[in-house]
Amino acid sequence: MRNQFELFMRNPYYREIYENAPTKKLKQYIRHSWGDPTYVAD
Repeated sequence: MRNQFELFMRNPYYREIYENAPTKKLKQYIRHSWGDPTYVAD
């Protein structure tokens, strides 16, 4: 089964939110909260 993060990124609305996140830290938070299995906290 595909992970939740991939499903979010296939949705143009959620993808735009992620791509327009102003900071790297916010992008990391989004990936973490969306269940990205490749996410590693700094």
